[in-house]
Amino acid sequence: MEFYQLSLFNLNTKNMGAWNFLASRLSESLSGGQKLYYSGRPESASPAVGSLRISVQQQKDLVERAFRD
Repeated sequence: MEFYQLSLFNLNTKNMGAWNFLASRLSESLSGGQKLYYSGRPESASPAVGSLRISVQQQKDLVERAFRD
């Protein structure tokens, strides 16, 4: 199967989830013209936003984006 865009959807913040580990490894496997994209919570000093309401909304938005994009 060929693809041109690979997106990693991460419910953790960018600096605390799988992105830092996987980005370089996945990028090495991409062919010419293929791109790797991150979609998830931005980098943060805290792994949580501190509000259940905001966290639930962020998670809902990320999951919806994963199936839309």
